[in-house]
Amino acid sequence: IIIENFIISNICQHTSVTDHIGCWTGGNNAAAIITSGSNITVQNNTIHDSYDGIYHNAGTLDTGVVITHNTISRVNHHIAGATSTSSNAISGTVIANNSMTDAVNWDDGVTDTFHHNGIFVFQGSGGTISNTMVYDNYIGGDFGVNDTSYIFFDNNGGTITGTRVFNNLLLNGST
Repeated sequence: IIIENFIISNICQHTSVTDHIGCWTGGNNAAAIITSGSNITVQNNTIHDSYDGIYHNAGTLDTGVVITHNTISRVNHHIAGATSTSSNAISGTVIANNSMTDAVNWDDGVTDTFHHNGIFVFQGSGGTISNTMVYDNYIGGDFGVNDTSYIFFDNNGGTITGTRVFNNLLLNGST
């Protein structure tokens, strides 16, 4: 599967620091692109104003996921990959040559409901994430005061092995 050359905008416009719900509908946040499975490429897309830009939700054993050359801005999580149970696994994901800017519009004051990330790889309830490569990405602009990290790996009871992160440009433009 190849998802490419789309302009996806205004899925969710978070515009107020008093909004602590965002775009929750039926327990899910609004994402521009959600994928699951193996042999998926997401490339050359322009995304702005959604909760997640690109979100991969791993199945039993996903391989061959490539996320490259996308331009993403004004989202809470620019690129996210996750396992949701201990029986989920993803191996060999490549996240490269993407431009990710601005998340300040997702600030919501002292409640800190939304934690902004450029790249967020995590396990909801265990699982295995292996051999992820993150390289040649640009992450910058204004990420506001509720940011967690430009690149954040969270094992949350699972296993993360073989991760390689290199040649990324991270520039803090927050006020």
